[in-house]
Amino acid sequence: MSLFQHPRYQANPAFLLFENYILDVLGCLPPEKARLMQNMNLQTVLHSTATEWHAALEEGLGLSDTIEIAILDAWLDKQASDTACVPLQFAMDFTDAYMCDDSQVDSWNEQSLAQARQRVAQYRARFANGQKCA
Repeated sequence: MSLFQHPRYQANPAFLLFENYILDVLGCLPPEKARLMQNMNLQTVLHSTATEWHAALEEGLGLSDTIEIAILDAWLDKQASDTACVPLQFAMDFTDAYMCDDSQVDSWNEQSLAQARQRVAQYRARFANGQKCA
């Protein structure tokens, strides 16, 4: 059975694409999966003018300019409360929370966005020269 035949993705194939996007933001998407995503021709499927898969997904799903901050800030929160957190489960949980009708996942006031950006910048600085996922 292909992943797109899994009940989770049959109704919402965009969930699988978004979960791969999240894993890539975390630094956990294997290079071969990233190449597969690039070769999927998401630009046509999502009616995007972008040439790179991230940008095509961002445009096609209407993701905000702060989505990577939201993902990484939530990841940092999750790691602080659950040291055994698994990136794939996090990506699925984040997708569920983000895609629900009343989602507040990527909603910010000025202060909370500034704090999240600072935390994410510190996190990125720690992993500037290597893989972020264990």
